[in-house]
Amino acid sequence: MEPPIPRSLKDVEELVTELYQPGDPKRIAHIQEALHTLQRSADGWQLANSLLQSSDEKVQFFGALTFTVKLNTDSASLSATDAEAVLNQLLTWLIVYLRRGSGPLALRKLCSTLVVYFLHFSASWTLCVKHVILCLFADEAVGIERLQDAPDTSQLVSRLSQEKLSAALWFSTTLAEEVEKVDGNNIKHHQFHDRMKQNSQDVVVLMAPGLANAHEGANLPAKLRQDSMKCFQTWVLFSHRAYVDAGITLDPLKSLTKQAIACLPQEDMCEVTIELFADVLGNYSKFLTDEDFTLLFSLFNSSWSEEHYKQLIQGDYSFESLQYGHFIIALGDARIDELAKANDPASQRFLEALEGLLSAEGYVVAEDQIFVPALEFWSTFVEVMIDSLYSDEDVTVSILGPPASGATGSNETQHPKENSSEKKNEWFSTARVSVMRAIERCWRKIQYPPAEESFDDWPSSDKTGFNDARMEVIDFLQASYTLIGVSLFSMFADMVLRSLQNEAWYELEASLFCLGGLADCISEDETTDFILEKVISSALFTTLADPTCSAPTRTRQATLALIGKYDEFFKTHTQYLPETLTFLFKSLSTTALAPTASKSIQSLCSSCRQALTSELGVFVQQYTDLTLAHSVDVIVKERIAGAIGAVIQALPEEHLKQEPLLGLLKTVEIDFQKSLQLRAAGFVDEAEARGIETLRCIGSIAKGLQAPTDIPLELSEGSPTDIDNFWVTGPGSATNSHLRTIMESLLAAFPQSGEILESVCNIFRAGFTERAPSPFILPSEAIVDFLTKLGPSTPRLVVIISTACSFVSVQGTKTTGKVNAELHRLCTWVLSLLQALNDPSNDPEIAQAGIDFLYRLLPSHVRILIEQPPAAQEFLFLFALKALRGRDPLPKFASADFWSSFLSLANLDEDLQRSIDTALEHLGPMIADALVYNISGNAARSELDKVCDPLKKLVARHRSSKAWLENALSGSNFASDRVSDGEKRAFLQKIMK
Repeated sequence: MEPPIPRSLKDVEELVTELYQPGDPKRIAHIQEALHTLQRSADGWQLANSLLQSSDEKVQFFGALTFTVKLNTDSASLSATDAEAVLNQLLTWLIVYLRRGSGPLALRKLCSTLVVYFLHFSASWTLCVKHVILCLFADEAVGIERLQDAPDTSQLVSRLSQEKLSAALWFSTTLAEEVEKVDGNNIKHHQFHDRMKQNSQDVVVLMAPGLANAHEGANLPAKLRQDSMKCFQTWVLFSHRAYVDAGITLDPLKSLTKQAIACLPQEDMCEVTIELFADVLGNYSKFLTDEDFTLLFSLFNSSWSEEHYKQLIQGDYSFESLQYGHFIIALGDARIDELAKANDPASQRFLEALEGLLSAEGYVVAEDQIFVPALEFWSTFVEVMIDSLYSDEDVTVSILGPPASGATGSNETQHPKENSSEKKNEWFSTARVSVMRAIERCWRKIQYPPAEESFDDWPSSDKTGFNDARMEVIDFLQASYTLIGVSLFSMFADMVLRSLQNEAWYELEASLFCLGGLADCISEDETTDFILEKVISSALFTTLADPTCSAPTRTRQATLALIGKYDEFFKTHTQYLPETLTFLFKSLSTTALAPTASKSIQSLCSSCRQALTSELGVFVQQYTDLTLAHSVDVIVKERIAGAIGAVIQALPEEHLKQEPLLGLLKTVEIDFQKSLQLRAAGFVDEAEARGIETLRCIGSIAKGLQAPTDIPLELSEGSPTDIDNFWVTGPGSATNSHLRTIMESLLAAFPQSGEILESVCNIFRAGFTERAPSPFILPSEAIVDFLTKLGPSTPRLVVIISTACSFVSVQGTKTTGKVNAELHRLCTWVLSLLQALNDPSNDPEIAQAGIDFLYRLLPSHVRILIEQPPAAQEFLFLFALKALRGRDPLPKFASADFWSSFLSLANLDEDLQRSIDTALEHLGPMIADALVYNISGNAARSELDKVCDPLKKLVARHRSSKAWLENALSGSNFASDRVSDGEKRAFLQKIMK
């Protein structure tokens, strides 16, 4: 479909009319293309003027739009006379439309076009606001030179009709909005800040009638007054930009602030005025004076404010009500330092109101939309108090400003230094009481709804929002603990006991949740232990374990979670372990509780392993019962297996570990055997799932058996070699062989299962990180055999290569013949995988893993790279260079690390160093070329630091680097054509210093 070709003005008008009606998208696109061509043509100016003569408002709009297009594309070609003629046309049409009583669509677009004119010709049309007002007053377009003899702006404005006043406000509002959008370089180049400042007094005069006191502005309609307030808002926000960019203040605007504040209680002005002050308070509170703040806070005590506040806390979350809530929060935020340190009644009343916002009717997020913003205020309030702990500041303040007697400027009354501690204690204790009250309100607010209100039936967004708010409360509590200390911990412990006694289950859940949230804050001392012991030794566990107890699931989950968070407590209070673990294991039988219970069991067994070795038989039996009952999912079984593994690790001698470990593995083998049976019966998917469960549980046992990193490693009797022999050639070797049999059988049964392969690799890695001899340290040759049998089509290849990387790291600096042979096999295997990949971009993740393997061979095992066959050696170096030049960040970063390390190789054995130096003589120019290719424009800004690492090493260590880089800078691979030869030489000189 070809774009329509209009042959007359009538054709153009018809196309414009069709453009703004629903229709075929392709047809609309072609119309747009045709009209846009006309707009940009040499006849565009005449077309714009002709379209403005139409009686159709949409055509008028398009005419003004055409003027905008021409100004943006052709303004630079206009002479001063032509530019003035365009301005005259626009102003004439504005006045004509006002006379005709045209609709707002065309009028607003004309005002917008006039602003575009200002953006291009601000130097000649500096006093644009007064000129527009003068033309409106004269009812015709008059020359700019007439401004010299024009009456005061106030006289002109007083004679404007409401329609003309409205048009002038539209223009002034759009002016501030559009100039505020101009980027920093242009705004400075065109001196827009200064020119806007020159217009600010005229704008103030223009806005004043609409912001006058109610009785003074009673003759103006509400819409006009609201437009005045919107204009004020845009100019105040622009003044913030001017202040930030250039330190310029538009002081005349401040003369209207008190009038604007007086508009807050007015019904027809409330919404727009609250929006203004919420905006100013949040973004540019410096605009307001102490006197302005005094007026705002005194207004808080008015009947208007009291009514809005009452509606809000009673659950009215309409737009107007929420707007009021955000306004008083913004007011508090703007004076938060003063509020924290204030003791006067007015300040305390305001703080109490902000506390009250934490207790508004309704559930958080689902109904209550003000809780989260109010909580953010209180979190900031606590931060202010914490900051004061580390300062010597000594002030007593009031939100209403300084005392009337002679105080100016600052809101703070300074006191003698010697009274600092006393004065700080005075306000600090008062503020801390406010925080405690806020915390108690939060505690009530985060309680889940009762069963009959069914939280689970809420929309997912409401549930997520509610739970997110609970976590934000925990953040608030943790920050508050810095101020309040152990008394906060004690308060929630008492709440737990009181709620338990009263069987107030939802209060109990919230109390446990908050108590658990403080786990990372408390220090382990007698005071906190004594408080926590009151909870642990209470009837909490026995009550909730009672089948007749009506406590909801969430309360039980909170109790289970609390145990895991305070696992360190049980290390020194082992007398509570039996009852606690009994409670936890009983909870495993309930599907909804099992995940939380298993997590706490794992945490408790890991921390208290030394005290639990006598219970191993019971634990293994519990695990067997769970497995046979098929009552829990894999994550639960995995955690319990790991927990038992941790307790087995605590046994003092290796031979004592074998029996419980075999018992545990025997239970795990139930799933293994079931997997093989299902596979034989043709139920492949179910068989694979059982196989994955088996391996995940084995992996969890392996992690559990690892010696804790936070305690000294004490080997049992006998030399390390004897202990190692126990698991390798002694009685424990059967366990090792059995583990290998399970893994090999599952790998053979499911050779293409990515999860099976990954699970096996996780078991290998657990053995790699063992600090003591273990049945999970598999023979290195077996691991190498396993890895090198896997080809390019193997699933989860990245995980498999990463396992090889871990294997290299474990070898450290060992260079025995056996180690070298195994690493050589692995290197050959990795190179074969990369050769199959061919180019790093074909699979960036595999490329990254492969290059990472090569990197880990350096420097201890560099000989393995150097002794590769020439073809393989050439491939690996060129592959790493391709990755460095590529666009994928992962292989690029890995390659940068590899080359940084390779370029740093020095002081090695003479023959090895000679081979490396020879290789670099060949590779150096290519490395330099790849690095210059990146830094000349082919690397993202975030990649440059990484890419510069090998560049630094190249310059620092290789005498030929200057020549290599010089050639690269002058070569065809230099990305940018905007850098001169002189700039390249200067760059090279800098980096070679």
